[in-house]
Amino acid sequence: MLSAPIQRPPLTGWQTFGLYFAMVTTLSALTLTTPTVLARSTSLASALVWVGPWTSVVLTLVLLSWWVARRTGVGVRDGYGIAPRWARSERRLVRTEHALDTAITAGVALSVYLTVYAFTWLMNPTPTPAGGWLPVVLFTQTATAVASELVLLGVLAAVATALKWGGQTFVLVSMTSRIAIADPHWSALLASAVGGAFIAALYLHTRRLTPILIAHTTAATSLTLMGAWASSLT
Repeated sequence: MLSAPIQRPPLTGWQTFGLYFAMVTTLSALTLTTPTVLARSTSLASALVWVGPWTSVVLTLVLLSWWVARRTGVGVRDGYGIAPRWARSERRLVRTEHALDTAITAGVALSVYLTVYAFTWLMNPTPTPAGGWLPVVLFTQTATAVASELVLLGVLAAVATALKWGGQTFVLVSMTSRIAIADPHWSALLASAVGGAFIAALYLHTRRLTPILIAHTTAATSLTLMGAWASSLT
């Protein structure tokens, strides 16, 4: 006779917040170690050695974000806003409206991230991060962008739902978390504070994570390629 599946109780609000705090701490450590990983990853062989453990941490954060969504009952699609079901409809006009909203959200988020990256680079101009191998730099920058949005918006949305936070608290905590994982330079801290507040407010208004993910990865890719091009001119 088959036994009934074990029904685990959902995560409480403070348990979810504790996980969120641990994930933000991990993200901060990840950003601090990234320059070392890039400096050591100058070839395919060295990249496999150094990027492998780094990638496992990113993958753990992504999977843990998915796990939190399920254990809190928020859901990845409708709760986090990754291809939400409510954005789909049998009516073509409604689908077109949702697609337009997604495009506008992505455009606004892309503008914010490009402004943040441009300001940070102008205040502290640097070449391709740590002079790393370009494919590795592209991978680390885009992977960090995806993991950070899943944690700082998606998981935090689960925390806010569980603890019944208001919009201002959500924006404040998300902004503070972005400051915590930013590079320890005044320009990066300032840009993370202002940009983080805008992105959190945008997400709160639209509850769509997919366009923000696309915007952040596009901005990170553009910055990396421009940095590599600038480095080739010197």
